[in-house]
Amino acid sequence: MNPNIQVPDRLTVYLHVAIPTCKENQPLALSLKHKVKRLMRQPLDWLAWSWNHSFIFKGYNYNRVIYSNRGDIAIKLAIKELLLQSLNGYAVEFIESEWGHLDAPTLEGINQRAALFVIAGGGYWVFSQSRTLSPSFMADSPYLEQMRCPVVVLGSGVNFNLPSADAVLDSCIGQELKDALLRFDQQVSLFAVRGKSSLEFLHAVGLQKPQLLCDPAIFKQFERMPAHTTKDNAGSLAIGINFAFHGSFVEQLFKKNIAMYIAFLKVIAEKFSPRFYYFIHSDEEFLVAKILQSSGLKIEVVDVPANDLTGAYTQIDVLVCQMMHSNILSFAAGVPALNIAYDSKNFGFNELIGMQHYCVSACTVTLDQLVEKMTELIGHRTELGRNLVVRKSGLETQMNLVLSQIRALVLDQRVGAFNQEEQGRRWNQG
Repeated sequence: MNPNIQVPDRLTVYLHVAIPTCKENQPLALSLKHKVKRLMRQPLDWLAWSWNHSFIFKGYNYNRVIYSNRGDIAIKLAIKELLLQSLNGYAVEFIESEWGHLDAPTLEGINQRAALFVIAGGGYWVFSQSRTLSPSFMADSPYLEQMRCPVVVLGSGVNFNLPSADAVLDSCIGQELKDALLRFDQQVSLFAVRGKSSLEFLHAVGLQKPQLLCDPAIFKQFERMPAHTTKDNAGSLAIGINFAFHGSFVEQLFKKNIAMYIAFLKVIAEKFSPRFYYFIHSDEEFLVAKILQSSGLKIEVVDVPANDLTGAYTQIDVLVCQMMHSNILSFAAGVPALNIAYDSKNFGFNELIGMQHYCVSACTVTLDQLVEKMTELIGHRTELGRNLVVRKSGLETQMNLVLSQIRALVLDQRVGAFNQEEQGRRWNQG
């Protein structure tokens, strides 16, 4: 690239995200019928629970907002920060599009304005237990193939709800999906996925471009949180908690394990006399925290926006979690975690950060296993925390390399477009 060429200093970057900013935490619209049903249902749920711990709760009867996954929101915020770092010196305008909702007008705008199109993190390829892929990628595929700007995958991955303890993804997929993935592999300029299992799955399908990165939320900038989550200088152990309760598969796992989780936390409370903090990652989890509290556990709820979550995690010593982004943000804060996995992505992340010993399957875990691993985690927390800091430094080196590649892609594309415009202008003048 000729350094004397003056490329326009404004760039438009499209972020293709799970939750666009305009949809975050939208109030749930309920018909009168559903409101009445909730008013009747909730007392019955709690009566069954208080009477004999019969678990009949359903998340949809308790959530108040939609698009509340703070992990997905944190990915988006982190990617914006990373891209601004990569494209330093340019005024960047971000335009968001939603997974599975590309259309002809959006494509036209992208081809007219975009310097870059980024599939921004998250589980863009999600398989159910029946090996059915969520519709987003196939809906987007025809439009992705027509984009003229560089297309980048930054920290996305393949999710697969675990039917057992096996974290290996099966690459036997339908021919239509395989063909779409292979065409996408030809189209994409940079393909950086989170987790070894995602990488191995895509390579097994036959894709050539995927490379291993990490989840961008690892690098979410943060400030320490004040007051209510400040560590006790007297040495009281602070333990974070997060359980998953979104979607039917995860709800069934939680129902199966809830008695064990309560017993586990009570054993830990007896052994260590800690302060417990429940970190909310989705709206349904307010119910989870309330269920735990109703069982006699003293737990403070940490309810902060996605932008502040990493800072909140700096104020605990260890974590037990299920949501992968609870684990990710605690890693960003240097806090070691025990992850109770419900998806292959959990195992992939823990392998990436060298914490696979502290990742167990929610399908097969036992009370003794939880107590043993948590006791070990607490005992080695200082050493493990130091290891996380070292590992994060290594992942940062990889991320910086990818960001430099993205910058080169954007500037090369902008120089090419600028030269083409100049040639057209000179031709018209001649």
